[in-house]
Amino acid sequence: MCPPGTPWMMWAGCLCVFVAVVSADSAEITVYGKLGGEVVLNLEGASLTVNSKIQWKFGKNIIMDNDDISPLWQDRVHFNTSNGALTIKGLTHNDGGVYTPTIDNNNVFTDGNPVKLAVISAVPVPTVTESCDKKRTSCTLTCAGNTTGAEPVIYVWRAEDAVMSESSVSIRISKEHRSSVEDFTCELKNNISQESSQLFHNPFFGDPKEEPKIAMGATVFVVLLTSVVLLVFFHRWKAGMWFFQKDSMPWKADFWRWQNGQCAAVSNGNPGSKQRTDEESSMT
Repeated sequence: MCPPGTPWMMWAGCLCVFVAVVSADSAEITVYGKLGGEVVLNLEGASLTVNSKIQWKFGKNIIMDNDDISPLWQDRVHFNTSNGALTIKGLTHNDGGVYTPTIDNNNVFTDGNPVKLAVISAVPVPTVTESCDKKRTSCTLTCAGNTTGAEPVIYVWRAEDAVMSESSVSIRISKEHRSSVEDFTCELKNNISQESSQLFHNPFFGDPKEEPKIAMGATVFVVLLTSVVLLVFFHRWKAGMWFFQKDSMPWKADFWRWQNGQCAAVSNGNPGSKQRTDEESSMT
C-alpha cells in the first residue's frame, strides 16, 4: 500500500497495482486429466513452512484437511505432505471442476492458485478419407475420427515429413500443386494424447491417371500380337504351309486343309510341277 500523505491519484495507482498482484497470485490454472487415469494437482501461489497445514476443496466440499481425507475420496486421493500436491486416481467426468488449496501458516490463511481440472478422453486413431471432383483435378482430404469427449483437439496434416497445417480438419490438394508428394498423414492430438493415421497415398502422385492407360494399351498389344503369332503357327501346322502360300481365303475350308503336293512343289522352287503332272496324266 501507499504511505500516509500520498495524493489520492497515487492511492488509486497503488490500489490498482495491489489488485493486479492479488489477481496474479490467484490466477486459475487449467490441468487436463485422462478419463480413467490419474492427475496431480500441484500447489502453487503460496509458500509452505514446516508447520503449514493444507486444505483442498472441490468447489465447496472439503477433500482433505491437514492429512485428514474425506471418506468420499479416501480410495482415490493421495496427498503429498512434502509439497502439498494432490493426486486423484480413477478420473471420471464428474471430477472436472475447480480445486482450491488453502494454506494455514500459524493461523495466517492463504489461498493457493485455484486449479481447474478438465477430464477428457484420449483421441482416436484417425483415418484419411478423400472426396474428389468429377474430373479428378482436385480432392479434399478429411481427417476422420470420433473426437467426442476429447476436445479440444488439434489436427495436424503432414506431406510426407513436412507439416502442412495445424488447425484444419480437411485440406484440399490438386494435381498441379501436390503431384510431387507421395503420401499424406493426419494427426489428432489433445493435451493428454496423440495419434497418427496410416500413410494415405496421394492420388495425384506421378500422374497415376496416365500410367494405367499406357500399361493397359501395352498389355492389349502384347496379347493381340501373341494371338496372331500363335494363329499363324497353328495354320502352318494344320495346313502344311504358310497362310500366304494358300490360294483360298481363311473363311474357306481349303484354307485349313493339308496339301502335301502343293507344299512340296512350292518348297522345291518349281511352281510348274503341278501343271506338268496334270498334262502327263491326260496324255496317258
